[in-house]
Amino acid sequence: MSPAELAWRATAAVRQRLPTASFLAPEFRDAEWRAQVEQVIARDQEAVVRTAERVAAGELEFWGRRFDVDPRHPAWDRDPFTGQVWSSGAWRGRPHDPKAIWELHRLQHLVPLAAGAVITGRGDWARLVIEQTLDWSAKNPVRRGIAWASGYEAAHRLVTWAFALPLVAEHAAPDELDRLGGVIADHERFVASHPSRFSSANNHRLAELAGLLARAALTPGLPGWVDLWEELEQETTRQTYADGGSREQAAGYFLYVVEILTACLVIARARGRDPGRVEERLQAMLGWLAAVADAEGEPPPVGDDAEDRILRLDYFEPRRAAAIVERATGSVGIEPPEPARSSVLLPESGYAVFRGGHCHVVFDIGELGFGRLAAHGHADALSVLVDVAGRWVLRDTGTGSYVEGREDDRATAFHNTVVVDGASQAKARGPHLWGRRYAVRIEASTFSPDRDYVRASHDGYGDARHTRSVTRLSNLLLVLDRITAARAVAAELVWQPGPGLRDGPAVAADPAATAGSRPGRYSPRYTWTDAAPRLVWTARGDDVVFASAVALDGGTPPAVALTRRGSAVSVDVAGLQVVEDWASSQPQVAAVGGGVSGGGK
Repeated sequence: MSPAELAWRATAAVRQRLPTASFLAPEFRDAEWRAQVEQVIARDQEAVVRTAERVAAGELEFWGRRFDVDPRHPAWDRDPFTGQVWSSGAWRGRPHDPKAIWELHRLQHLVPLAAGAVITGRGDWARLVIEQTLDWSAKNPVRRGIAWASGYEAAHRLVTWAFALPLVAEHAAPDELDRLGGVIADHERFVASHPSRFSSANNHRLAELAGLLARAALTPGLPGWVDLWEELEQETTRQTYADGGSREQAAGYFLYVVEILTACLVIARARGRDPGRVEERLQAMLGWLAAVADAEGEPPPVGDDAEDRILRLDYFEPRRAAAIVERATGSVGIEPPEPARSSVLLPESGYAVFRGGHCHVVFDIGELGFGRLAAHGHADALSVLVDVAGRWVLRDTGTGSYVEGREDDRATAFHNTVVVDGASQAKARGPHLWGRRYAVRIEASTFSPDRDYVRASHDGYGDARHTRSVTRLSNLLLVLDRITAARAVAAELVWQPGPGLRDGPAVAADPAATAGSRPGRYSPRYTWTDAAPRLVWTARGDDVVFASAVALDGGTPPAVALTRRGSAVSVDVAGLQVVEDWASSQPQVAAVGGGVSGGGK
C-alpha cells in the first residue's frame, strides 16, 4: 500500500464515527420516481408475477441453488447453503465463504416482490416487502454483524429499497414509514462513511455510489448529487478502457458494472440530470460486448465471475448478458449495437476474437487486472478459448468460489496457456491480491476473410519469455508457442477440453514432449465445481516450441508435424505448410507441394 493509503486506513475508525451530511426524510410516495420505477418493471410482467409468487411463498435462490425461508421472518443469521449461524460477534477470518449470506442480506428478492404487488394489486405481497424490511432492520442493528461488513454490501440494500419501497409505500402505516426512513438514514450514513478507496476502489466503489444515488432518488433536491455524479464519472472512466472493456479483466464484473451504470442512469433520468460521461462510457461498453460476445451474446468467461447483480428483477433466471443489454437500452434510451459478424482485435482491453462459420475463438492478450490488487483477474495471459456452435471445445476453469480452490482456479496451470517451471505468470498474495505482475506485448496481427492471425508475448516468467501465435485458416485453428530462456526450463502446455470431451488438440513439440492428464476443475457457475480433464504436454529446453491444431467444425483435429528452420518453425497440418518465423506480420501458408499464400514483414 502507498503511504497515503496506509494513513487513510489508519484513521478510518475515527472518520467513520464522524457525522455525515444532514439527513432528509425519503419521500417514498414521490410520483415522479415511482413512475420511473414502474417503467423499469413494465417489461415481461407475467414473468415478474411468477417470480413474486415464488418469493412470497418463501423461495429464494442463489447461483441456481434453491432454498426456502419463512417469508415473514427469514433466519437472517443462517447461511443459506451450510446452515451455519453467522453470529453478530467475531465472524471475520472464518474459513468459510460468506458470499451466500451477503447475497441474502442484499434483499434483492424484494424488488420483484414489490413489482408483482403493483402489477397484481396484491396488498399482501406489498405488506410482505414492508414487514421483511422492518424484520431485517430489527434483527441487524447498525454496525453489528456480517450484514454490515462494508459500505459496499450496505449499498446494495439502498438500491433494493429505492426500487422496492416506493411501489408499496401506500400500504405502510405512518409509523412504519418513519421507521423505514430511519433504516434508509442508517444506511446512507454508513455507506457514506465507509467508502472503498485507494486499492479497494474497484467495482465496489461504483456500487457504493449507486447506493448513494439511489438514496438521492428518494429525496428530490438532496444535497450532494453533483459530487456523487462527478465521482461516478471519474470512477467509470478510470475502471474501463476507452474501447469499453473492463480493466478488471473479469467478464462477470463487466456485466455487473453495466447493470450499475444502467441503474444510475435510470436515477439521473428520473431527476432530470445530465448523464454526461457515464452514458458515453456505457455506450462504449455495450459496443465492446457486441464485438467480443459469442452467439448467445455472452462475453468471454475470463477472470472472476460471482454473478453479482445490482438489481435482480428476473430473480430466478440465470444472469444473461442479452437481458442486461436489453434493460440498458430499453431503460435509458441507448441504441443497441449491432452484433459483430467478423473477427476483431481490441488491443487496449486485450482481446482478439476470431469468427468464421460457427466458431468463436478468444485470444486473451490483456493485462492481469485493475489497480494494485488486480482482485478479479486470473493469471491467464495468452490463454485461448474455443467454442463451436455454442459448445465449448477449449474452456476456461471458471471461478469456483472465493475460498475453496481459489488458488488453483486463478493460477496459470488451470488455463489454456503455457506454464514454465511450475510457476504461475503472476504471484498471488491473497484471495483477491496479486503481487508480481506480467506485461503482454502484441507483436503482429492480420485479419482477412480467409485468415486471422495474432501474435503476442509476455514476461511473466522473468528470464523466460513465452510467445504465442494464433492463426485461423477456414475451419482450422493453429496455435504455436515458443518459450525461450537463457537456461533449460520445463515448459508445460495446458489444454482443457470442454464439458463432455476427453480429447484436446493435436499437439507436436520440439524438443519432444511427454503427454499426460492431470486433475482439473470446471466451474460453470459460482459455487459449482466438478472434476474435469486437464491435458498437459511437457518439454524441456532453452528454446521449446509447441504446435497445436484444433478443428473448428467440431471434428477430430488433424495430425500435426513440426520441424525447425533455424529460429523459424514449419508445421505440416491438414494439407498445409505453415511457417512461423516469430518476426513477420503473418506466417507463410502454402498447400503442401504448392505455392506460398501469405507472409512478409
